[in-house]
Amino acid sequence: RGKIGFTPFSLKTFKGSPGYREAPMGKNKDPVPVLKNLGFSIRKQKEDMLEAEMGFSATWLSWIYHAALVFCILGFFTTYLFSFESEVTIWPGEPQSIAAVSDQTRWRRFINHLTGNKTAWKVPEGETFRIGLAEFITEYTYEYKLDFTKENRWWKMDRIRALFAERDKPLRFKINNPSYYPKDWKSRLQIYDGGRVKMEKVIEVNDPLRYQGLALYQAAYDQRLHIRIPSTGEMLTVDSGKEFSIPGVKEKIRLEGAVKTGSLFTMDGQVQKIVPFVSVSLIPEPEEGTRQKEDKGKVKAKPLGKLVLHEPLTVKGQTLIFEGLDEATILSIRHDPGLPLLWVSSFLFMGVLTLRTWGRWYRIRMAREADTVFFVIQGQGILAREERLARETEEAFQRTG
Repeated sequence: RGKIGFTPFSLKTFKGSPGYREAPMGKNKDPVPVLKNLGFSIRKQKEDMLEAEMGFSATWLSWIYHAALVFCILGFFTTYLFSFESEVTIWPGEPQSIAAVSDQTRWRRFINHLTGNKTAWKVPEGETFRIGLAEFITEYTYEYKLDFTKENRWWKMDRIRALFAERDKPLRFKINNPSYYPKDWKSRLQIYDGGRVKMEKVIEVNDPLRYQGLALYQAAYDQRLHIRIPSTGEMLTVDSGKEFSIPGVKEKIRLEGAVKTGSLFTMDGQVQKIVPFVSVSLIPEPEEGTRQKEDKGKVKAKPLGKLVLHEPLTVKGQTLIFEGLDEATILSIRHDPGLPLLWVSSFLFMGVLTLRTWGRWYRIRMAREADTVFFVIQGQGILAREERLARETEEAFQRTG
């Protein structure tokens, strides 16, 4: 069965290696049952020579490896040709229509270029769905720092200090000017079928909503504040982090960063509701003939304090009242049909690599001359023990012979 790739002479060249053995066996004795009892499977046999294997078949592992390579190549080209990505911002009460297909894939662009098609592309009927934001959830925790004792103050490598701190002096933490550190952002999304909610899911970073071949990831968020000026009755809508002007004040006012809102998780395990607030600064007008000073790309501004929900803040005689906050979710929409193929190829690659590295595979090549059999056993894998198996095989032949 199959062509034997060795000769008795070539086997004897392995003499002295750990897997080489010689054993007596009568001419009327068959070595095949002995090998099968040890766990070998006969692969090739011709006259007085044979080849057998034990353990994970190197042939099958090679086939699986090459199949994984094919899946990987197919997955790569599928992703390259048919994937697309987009982004959508959804405000509460303003559902958006999402298309499950796109004309921006490389394949569609190639076909349009090939055929000279320049007509406006329309999304096929039934390939869209409506999605809305029911709730945007923000979670914060305090930004803690290690509180070192004075005798160890010289050690500036904080993280190493934490690892090698004295066990009889437990580590302590401190909070400087309580600063909020983002813990999580979540969006409660609803997919509509007509006027009813068909599906609802709370997504967060790395936990997307999957629907109609799309993966909708939590990418970012947006905020807009509603600020009332009592003296004029005017209601301003301002995006967080932006600048705005109010009547009677020449300088612009800037909202410093995002509005802190949502839930605060404290160190003792409590959860507190945050009254929405944002830091506010006044941007001074530059003197004639001079440039405004900048700090990290932003114009230097004079801090005015915090603008807190439903609390007045006076800026140069004008009162501002923070009346409300809207939060939107920004979703990254991805369609990648090649991803399952890449996942399959990755698991196959890792499986083959693990079996080839840690598994045990043996091959025995045996020849017979007169009343003696001589053989060599070769193994692969960290757990393979050729010398021990060669000794056991030799003993089995001696018992039979």
